[in-house]
Amino acid sequence: VTQLYCASLKNPVLLQQTNIDNYQPIIIKGEKKLRPTLYDVLAHKFLDYLQSDEMDISEPIDAFVLNDAASLSMPKLFIRQHYSSNDSSNRVWRAIQLYQQLLSFHLNDADPSALIDADLSRYAFVQRESSHPYKKRLGKEWLENIVAQYPDNEIAAMASLQLVEYWKALGEEWAPQQSQHSEGKMALAIAANMAKEISGKFPKAIAGERAAYLYKTLTKPQLKVEVEQVNVLKEPFRAKLSFTNTTKAYLRILKAKNGEEVDESFYPSEDWWSKIVKQTAIRQWTQDLPAYTDLREHSAEIAIDELPVGEYWLLASADEAFSTAQNALTAVHLYVSNISYVYNSSQ
Repeated sequence: VTQLYCASLKNPVLLQQTNIDNYQPIIIKGEKKLRPTLYDVLAHKFLDYLQSDEMDISEPIDAFVLNDAASLSMPKLFIRQHYSSNDSSNRVWRAIQLYQQLLSFHLNDADPSALIDADLSRYAFVQRESSHPYKKRLGKEWLENIVAQYPDNEIAAMASLQLVEYWKALGEEWAPQQSQHSEGKMALAIAANMAKEISGKFPKAIAGERAAYLYKTLTKPQLKVEVEQVNVLKEPFRAKLSFTNTTKAYLRILKAKNGEEVDESFYPSEDWWSKIVKQTAIRQWTQDLPAYTDLREHSAEIAIDELPVGEYWLLASADEAFSTAQNALTAVHLYVSNISYVYNSSQ
């Protein structure tokens, strides 16, 4: 198969002069700007094959290794880099050679869309295949250069989207034990701000639509409430409230049905919520929460006044109306009893 793909690209000059207008039936709609010639179509097909599962073959001991910084650089520098391999069938080496040829062909295009698209394909490939220790940082700089060079190009907006993913991943990897001054602490907020900007600037482009979804996901309010399963009669008790992207929690306490089966795997369905929020609460209040801008989960302890003996539901919502659509809802089942409760995990 590899030899057939190589044969299809044997006459690159002729292919680069062949417009794809006569090949519309086999071209994906809207792809002409990114694959303006037959050469582009065939080159990208070959690259797809080189990165497919079909190419997962055993490698020789001295297999080609991609570990240089130039492979993570802008096209003008990358296409001048020389790559050699003792194995001419090596898929990574072949792909790098083809990316160099493809980018060289489009380097001086009046419309840079095909160049940017091919370069973003190279970015994904190199990030996956390179063993360079600083490939993530160099890749970030590479993406930032694309965005700076083509600020109004909707294909380049995909580079902005990749930067959102970079900051999102950095934020998800950050742990509270790390330095409070680490850039990872605010990484989720940086990702959200970038996603908002992309979706506003390119609302109808693929990058804009994906960015809008990421922004919605990153800024979505979330709540979780935890409390002791059994609490002592005539004494106030505490609950732990974990929260993300909200400065208020609306709480309700409802009487539960005696003997209602609730185990650790219980997860309230939308139907369950639609019924329970219509019930009359025996107590309800609003809990103000600290304002954070890092889009991370935080927690606070809240006091709950004493309750009579019985079974209860403690509900929390980020929305005062406890709506079941686009809202953070959480519930916990609890008891208030005058009987001592001891639990031994070894029994």
